[in-house]
Amino acid sequence: MAVVSLGSHQQFQKALFLLDRGEIERGETMLREVLNAAERAEDRGLLATVRLCLGQLLIELGRAEEAMGLLRRVAALDEYDDLVAHERRQAIEALSRLDEQ
Repeated sequence: MAVVSLGSHQQFQKALFLLDRGEIERGETMLREVLNAAERAEDRGLLATVRLCLGQLLIELGRAEEAMGLLRRVAALDEYDDLVAHERRQAIEALSRLDEQ
């Protein structure tokens, strides 16, 4: 398994900072860039975190259909994998809330 560079983790933090500042478009773009890097590096932990974050953002933006694919991928992860357990629970909760709407 390849390792994601520290740069990807820093980019993720920068994306969160942009979102906190209200720069939604730039933050979303950066999240997608980090997602691509994590996919190439096969970093399960970062993949789960970014997919969850992007999925939650898309829900907030009214793009639930787009979010569901990301959240389902996180929810389908191994429930006994401590590396992604928190993200998995959060994704399942987000999907449940979408189903209730």
